[in-house]
Amino acid sequence: MPLSSKTHSKDMLFIGYTLAVLVDLVIINLFNEYWDYITINSFTISLFAAILMQVLLKLTFALEHQIGEHFKKKDRLRPKIIRVVVSYSIVVASKFVILDIFRAPLKTLYSLRGFLKCKVVQVFY
Repeated sequence: MPLSSKTHSKDMLFIGYTLAVLVDLVIINLFNEYWDYITINSFTISLFAAILMQVLLKLTFALEHQIGEHFKKKDRLRPKIIRVVVSYSIVVASKFVILDIFRAPLKTLYSLRGFLKCKVVQVFY
């Protein structure tokens, strides 16, 4: 029985998010293992953090695309430059918002020391 395109796209979406969560999970646990500034108490907490990170990144990119579409409809150069600046600002600012969201529910379950170093890693990750 052939697969419909709807089933195929759902499967691909599931595979994509699973892979993204696994990559985040590996990176989070590598930081936990080899970097003294991050301490996570359990694997379950890092798994929850990886899932939460993917949800928040999806929301960030949805917001960035929605705002980008507003500027994309304009024909001049200035709105296109504004679109790039606003998109970049949203993506960078979201990193700080995501870190603050992690602090609320998981405050006692993980530790981030060295504020500046954590922010630098977060911006580049």
